[in-house]
Amino acid sequence: MLLMIKAKGAMTMSRKLIIFYSRTDTTRMLAGDLAKELGADMVAIQERKSRKGIKGYLSCLLDASRGMMTPIEPLSVDPSSYDLVLLGTPVWAARPSCPMRRFLTDAAHMLPATAYFCTYGGRGHETTFNEMCDLDGKPPIATLAVPRSEVLQGDYTAKLDRFVARLARAEHWREVTAPAEHAGRGEILNRH
Repeated sequence: MLLMIKAKGAMTMSRKLIIFYSRTDTTRMLAGDLAKELGADMVAIQERKSRKGIKGYLSCLLDASRGMMTPIEPLSVDPSSYDLVLLGTPVWAARPSCPMRRFLTDAAHMLPATAYFCTYGGRGHETTFNEMCDLDGKPPIATLAVPRSEVLQGDYTAKLDRFVARLARAEHWREVTAPAEHAGRGEILNRH
């Protein structure tokens, strides 16, 4: 079952989509807050493999450390119909989750400008973002890394605000320099 939420408000007129994977709902919580803040649509990557419990946790670490990719369900939306796609993942063994790795491998060619966010337990968000960038083929316009403990305590408002502000500045730059709809969106956003 795919989750899709149409947000009520919007920060600006551009269309934003949040695509995320979450095994324990931590990344889902962060994605939901971002969707509300940005007025973005949201869709979850659904893995065909169960990762519940301690056995699932251990398989996450093992599969991620081996660079494995897992089968995922097709998304219910076309990411190329959006102006900005935010990609969210938990960090597994200092790497993006296997479902996010699969999604980027299969769909990077369809993605417009991107931004990344992740949740993590101890470390590894830098290497996660670097790998996502390699798979995406272009740098993100902004990144947000939030420790799992901060998400669970709701103690990341300042980080969220800074991330949203960076997205707004990048979007403003695109609007000022690219008057034609969708003209040069990736190149312009990546210069900021």
